[in-house]
Amino acid sequence: VQGRVFAARMMIVLFALPIGFVLAGPILEGMFVPLSDSIGSGMAGLFGTGREAAYRMMFSSIGAFIVLSTLLAWFFRPLRDLESRIPDFDVSVPPE
Repeated sequence: VQGRVFAARMMIVLFALPIGFVLAGPILEGMFVPLSDSIGSGMAGLFGTGREAAYRMMFSSIGAFIVLSTLLAWFFRPLRDLESRIPDFDVSVPPE
C-alpha cells in the first residue's frame, strides 16, 4: 500500500513540474516585467534595475508565498495535529 501511495505522489509531482515550466515564462513576461518597469527606481535598491529585476521579483515572490503558506498551514490546528489525530494502521492486510 505504501508503494502505491509513494508512486501516486511522485506522479503528481512529476506532472506538475512541466506545468510550472510552461507557466513561468508567460507569468514573468505578463506580470513581473511590467511591474518592474512601473516600479522604477523605488525598488532598485532591493531588486536592481533592468530586465533582471523582474526575475528577482518573481523568485522573491515565490519564496514569500512559500513562507506564508507554510506559516498559515502551521497555525491551522487541524492540519498541524493531523499525525496525532489519525489512528495508526496496525491491522495486517494479507497479500492479494
